[in-house]
Amino acid sequence: MSEPRFVVDTEYTRHALTELWRVLYRRKFLFFKAVGGVLFACSAFSVAAGLSGAFPMSFSTLLLLVLICALGAVCACFPQYLMLALNRSKLAKHLGPRHAELYDDVLCSTGANGKTTRMPWALLKSFAESREYFFLDFGTFFSILSKEGLKEQQLQDMRSFATERVQPRSSRKRRKA
Repeated sequence: MSEPRFVVDTEYTRHALTELWRVLYRRKFLFFKAVGGVLFACSAFSVAAGLSGAFPMSFSTLLLLVLICALGAVCACFPQYLMLALNRSKLAKHLGPRHAELYDDVLCSTGANGKTTRMPWALLKSFAESREYFFLDFGTFFSILSKEGLKEQQLQDMRSFATERVQPRSSRKRRKA
């Protein structure tokens, strides 16, 4: 095997995984925000109407509506914490140090347990970045690459390297034609 083009060591933390979800799953976060906003608005209106006496409501129903209102507020304002809570059991296996080597034809990622995963670039679905990380999404596998310690030219080189390897999506228009 030839020399790797890039070698990156990254500590997978809750923050890194939250950034991954925020960047790669932006649509899901927008969905959570929209649903949370609707839940919050409807339940807040119902609580206000119940407290003002517009329609009779038992204490337990009022308490349930307050809880739904709180859940809606969390969904709308803090979807990343909801994702952490929903994925708590899956999260533990991803935390820890990772060593990634980017070759011309494959990404080799080694976890804290010493297991190495080789993903060919042909499976790369998307590439995204935040201020601190690069994110590679292979569908069933993801890789987080820290930008820490990389010079500006290395960042540009890695960005173009990964962007060139993203596989184009097959459009629905081409399938129909």
